[in-house]
Amino acid sequence: MTEEETQETTGEETQPLETEPVTDAARLNEAETEAQAEPVAEGNIIASGQETDTISWTFDDAGVLTITGTGDIPNNSSHSWSVPGGVQNFSQVVKKVVIGEGITNVGVMTFINCASLTEVSLPSTLKSIGSSAFTNCGLETLTLPEGVEQCDFAFSSCASLQTVTLPSTLKSMFYAFADCSSLTSVVIPEGVEIIGELAFARCAALETITFPSTLKTIERSAFVGCGLKTLTLPEGLTSIKYDAFRDCTALGSVVIPDSVTTMERNIFGGCTALSSVTIGSGVTEIEGNIFGSCSALSEVKINGN
Repeated sequence: MTEEETQETTGEETQPLETEPVTDAARLNEAETEAQAEPVAEGNIIASGQETDTISWTFDDAGVLTITGTGDIPNNSSHSWSVPGGVQNFSQVVKKVVIGEGITNVGVMTFINCASLTEVSLPSTLKSIGSSAFTNCGLETLTLPEGVEQCDFAFSSCASLQTVTLPSTLKSMFYAFADCSSLTSVVIPEGVEIIGELAFARCAALETITFPSTLKTIERSAFVGCGLKTLTLPEGLTSIKYDAFRDCTALGSVVIPDSVTTMERNIFGGCTALSSVTIGSGVTEIEGNIFGSCSALSEVKINGN
């Protein structure tokens, strides 16, 4: 039946279906979403492969490794991009790693000893970074996205790393930035409750650190051998574990808040420049000698006295 016959039969005109116009803004949003979902190579692709059933990669002539897909990058130092058939001399030529949305974990030792790797882009879907995943890399700056909860051992011995941005979701950072000798300052964001053992051990250039009000515990040797000059700890902190600030030889003064109840042994041992300490009223237990070899210490105030 033709359109004219339909109109004669029903006595009504056929109305065209109305559709909402596609605006330039809608097209732009769609394009941006697609771009975020699929990172684009920066140079000409010279190698590519499949890491798992759900993860693939490309490597371009600008030295950029781009990883896309979903799930966890496996725990292994030999990945499909770094073995024969992948990228020749991968650890020496990779300069940047871009990990796409959908990846949830960077596996153990994934990029260990990539000395030329100076930059990494991490997705908002990331939850954890495995042990030694970026150990001894050439990273200069680092931003961990909100959502990351664990990065134990992940960035130790990154000697060129100067700045770090941490997420409020971080729950575990055992030995995470130990021996990052160029790191000068760190801001621990609100939400973080524990600074893990040896987290910033031997970061000799680390002079300033900002603590959140949410902090509850500073674990063993967290800042041993750092370059801290002054130390003001936040109200809310309750426990400082042994050796926490040992051998911070530039540390001149310390203020312990009233909320701290436990101070374990040797937490300021070997702080040879330490001259003034104020301990709050909440301390109920001091374990052993907390000021061993503090030869410049001339003033200790407890509860304001």
